[in-house]
Amino acid sequence: MAKNTNSKRTERMEKNNRNMSFAMKLLTAGFIAEFYLLLVNNYFVKGAVGQVLTMLTVLKVLFYLGCALVGGGVVLFAMREKKEIFAQLGGWLLIGGVFFTLSSQLMLKVYPQGTTFMCILVPVIMILGIVFLMYQREFSVQTLALSLSILATVLLNRGAGKTNWALAVKGYSVFAVLAVLAMQILVLVAQKNDGCVKTLQFFPSKTDYKLTYAVFVVCVLVILAALFVGNAAFYGTWVLSILLFVLAVYYTVKML
Repeated sequence: MAKNTNSKRTERMEKNNRNMSFAMKLLTAGFIAEFYLLLVNNYFVKGAVGQVLTMLTVLKVLFYLGCALVGGGVVLFAMREKKEIFAQLGGWLLIGGVFFTLSSQLMLKVYPQGTTFMCILVPVIMILGIVFLMYQREFSVQTLALSLSILATVLLNRGAGKTNWALAVKGYSVFAVLAVLAMQILVLVAQKNDGCVKTLQFFPSKTDYKLTYAVFVVCVLVILAALFVGNAAFYGTWVLSILLFVLAVYYTVKML
């Protein structure tokens, strides 16, 4: 019995160390990406005419560089069985290539909102990734649902009265509602299968899902209220943000 306990403890510590290592890599990559995006924002959005034209050329070059990185990543990933390092390098090249390809196109095609959107999206993805690696899985799901909902309420609040944004913002809000409902269905499936979604053990077997369902309900109600009730988007953003903060404190204390 003692050997089994020590074995489980060692396995858990190794898993935590791997997650911590990957979280630090994700944090580093996120800071580098955000620094790059802030430079683009400074010279491409807020810069003088000459700086804007220079960054226009740079972004076009980075698009082709991103395509090349994606190609290189695919080749290395296909050769991953020959050397283990090929899988890691291929993965990072794919991530970098996709980032440069999509971000450069978004910032070129949607000016200047595309750059602002990327400056917000990168830290959000970074934080969600770290939460997924370091916290309980139920909090990861709750954080994702709340993040989608907060973005919807922020867009609805800022897009009020702007006819050119109204349709796109409402479309995203509907998407956020459907995404939260889809997440609820997946959680229901996991609950019925002892935390498993197909063959993936996503939640621990004794997870309490009540709080997760409550978060889903709050998210859907707040988005619907923001869609149909004036000024509800402003207050909804605060409600969801406070709820996210409270949950973060709760799960942090629970980990101690």
